[in-house]
Amino acid sequence: MRCAGAGLVGGLLFDATTLGLRHITGAPSFPEDTSDLLVPFLPAATFNSLLSALGPHGKELLVVGALTGAVIAVVLLGTLYGGLVWRGWRPGRLATVLGVVGFIGLWALFGPVLDANDAGGTLLRRRAIGAGTLALDVIVSVGAVYLLVGRPRSREGGAGPEVPDRRAFLAALGGLGGGLLLGTGGLVAGFRSLAGATNLDYEGRWSSAASPITPIDQHYVVSKNLVDPSVNVDTWRLQVDGLVRSPVTLTLDDLRRLPQRQEIVTLECISNSVGGGLMSTARWRGPRLAEVIGLAGAVDQRARFAIVSAVDGYFDSLPIDAALSSSTVVALTMNEVTLPDRHGFPARIVFPGHYGEKSMKWLARIEVAEHDHLGFYQRQGWSEDAGVRTWSRFDAIGSGRPLRAGHPAILRGHAFAGTRGIESVQVSTDGGTTWGEADLDAAISPYAWRFFTSHWTPSHPGTYVLVVRAVDGAGALQEERREDSPPRGSSGFHSVTAQVV
Repeated sequence: MRCAGAGLVGGLLFDATTLGLRHITGAPSFPEDTSDLLVPFLPAATFNSLLSALGPHGKELLVVGALTGAVIAVVLLGTLYGGLVWRGWRPGRLATVLGVVGFIGLWALFGPVLDANDAGGTLLRRRAIGAGTLALDVIVSVGAVYLLVGRPRSREGGAGPEVPDRRAFLAALGGLGGGLLLGTGGLVAGFRSLAGATNLDYEGRWSSAASPITPIDQHYVVSKNLVDPSVNVDTWRLQVDGLVRSPVTLTLDDLRRLPQRQEIVTLECISNSVGGGLMSTARWRGPRLAEVIGLAGAVDQRARFAIVSAVDGYFDSLPIDAALSSSTVVALTMNEVTLPDRHGFPARIVFPGHYGEKSMKWLARIEVAEHDHLGFYQRQGWSEDAGVRTWSRFDAIGSGRPLRAGHPAILRGHAFAGTRGIESVQVSTDGGTTWGEADLDAAISPYAWRFFTSHWTPSHPGTYVLVVRAVDGAGALQEERREDSPPRGSSGFHSVTAQVV
C-alpha cells in the first residue's frame, strides 16, 4: 500500500508539474501532447461523429483521461519500484534507471509532437523546451516515489526488509499525506488554469452572417488545440528553408517591411455542415507568400510543395504553384487591426478557395520540398486538396415577425464557391418543385461569399418548405446530394420550414 500510495503522490505531482510548466515554459502539457498524438489518426468520420456527439465535452474528457492515465501509470511504477527494492535493488540506482527508461519511453512516444510551444521560437528551441519539460515531469514523479518509499533496512541475520517501527510508520504516513496534499493542490491549481484557457468548442458553429465583412468577435474559430498559443513576438521566428538558395530566419519586422497586400477572403471550415455557421469573411493584409519565400532566394526547379508548420505543432502543405500565387497571403492584420491571438498572431496563411485547414495560423516554418507531407487533418482522411464545394444558406426569413398570407416577405442568405465565384442563386418555396432567381448583392471580392435576396409573397396560410441552391462562376450547379462533411466538406441544398398564418 505504501508503494502504491507513493505512486499516487508521484502521479499527482506529474500532472501538477506538466500543467504548471505549461504556463512557465509554453511547452504543451501531457494532455495536449496526448491529443496531438492521437487525434490525427482518428478516421475523419469517427472524428466528426465524436464532435457531433460530445461537442465541448470531448476535449474535457481527453484532458481528464490523459491526467488520470498518467496517475495510473505512476502508481504502477511505484508498485514496481517497491517490489524491486524489496528484492534488494539499490533504491537510488533503480530510481535513476526507471527515470531514464521512463523519459526515453515518453520521448519515443511523444517526440514527434514536441515541436509545439506557446511562445514560438525556432524549431530547435521549441523541441528543446518540450524535451526539457517532459524530463522534469519524469524527475518529479520518480523522485517522489523514491523519497516516499524510502530505503528498507534488512533484519540482522535475516532476509527481507525490516518491519518499520511506529516512528518510521508515522513518518511515512506524514510524507504520503503531505505529498498527497501538495500534489492534489498543485493539480487543482494547474487544472483550473488550463480549463480557463481551454478551447472547449468551435466558436461560431451556428452564427448568422449579418454583414459582408464579419466582425472579429463574430468570426468563426476552429482549433485542434486544447489551449491556443499566445505567441511572444520577441522570440517568434519564421524559418524559410528547404529547396531554396539561401535559407532565412525572419522576424515580424522583416515581414512588415515587405509590400503589403489586402485581400477580402471568406474562410470556411471543412467541418461546416449544410446550413452551418463555420464560415466568415474578413479583410486580410500582409505580404504575398511568394515574396516571403523569395527572401530565401531562388526556388529549386525540383520544388513541388511548400510544407508549412505552426508554433502549435500543426502542419500541412500547399502545392508550390499555389504558394507562389499572387492571391496567397501571409496575413499580419485582420479587419485592419493586428492579427488577434485566436486568429494566428503574429502571422497566418490565407489561401483563398480552400477550406480553413489550409490557412494555417501561428505560422512558424515554410519548407520548400520536392515531396508532399501528409497534413495534420489529412492523416484522418480529410481531403488533401481541400478545395471548397459550392454552398448556399438562408440567413433570415422575413423580418422576424410571423409570415402572413398575402404579405411580402424577404428571404436573405449567402452563397460561396471559393475562387469560382457565384453566378446565380435560385430559391424554391415549394420544396424544390419550381425555382426562381434571387437578386445578388454586388461581389465584394473574387474570393468572398455573395449575399442574395429573394422576395416572396405566400398566397395562403400553411407550411412551406423553402430551398436554396447556387450556381458557381463556371456555370456548375451546386450538388443536391446530401453529404456529411467528411472527408471533402458538406454538400446538399439548405432548406427551412416556414409557417404562414
